[in-house]
Amino acid sequence: MFYSNIIFKGLSMSNTAITALVGGINFATTFGGLFFLMCIGRKIIFIVGGILMTITLGLLSYFSFDHNTIGMITCTLLFIAWFEFSTGTVLFPYIAEIMHDKAIGIAMFLNWFMALIMSVSIPFIVKSIQIGWIFAAFSIFALIGTILNIIWLEETRGKT
Repeated sequence: MFYSNIIFKGLSMSNTAITALVGGINFATTFGGLFFLMCIGRKIIFIVGGILMTITLGLLSYFSFDHNTIGMITCTLLFIAWFEFSTGTVLFPYIAEIMHDKAIGIAMFLNWFMALIMSVSIPFIVKSIQIGWIFAAFSIFALIGTILNIIWLEETRGKT
């Protein structure tokens, strides 16, 4: 989301229109995630969302190397949708349930600190390597996170 204007650069859309599109997807899928959270619970949402984010980031990497702007835009919007549908909706209420106040503060600090590090460092990294490699790394991280979620959710089955 930080760099959607750069990813969408090849289109004849204004930055305002791009921001509105990304914000609209973000807003709508958050409510979809909340609805499904009430219906099916967080475990399924975490796993399915992680799988879909991994696939979407892998495709985004592929389309970046292929210079397929429409594929990149589609995957960017899908990634935002899958993130807000799953992790973005579930994570904060969930950690509030399982952590003490100080731990929540540390978790929130680390989350926003890493977001700051990413937003500052990515433009410099893109000057050194192709953006497709960055998306490939993100896809691998998403896969590892999904596998760890599956393992952790299986270990806590019946405890939550």
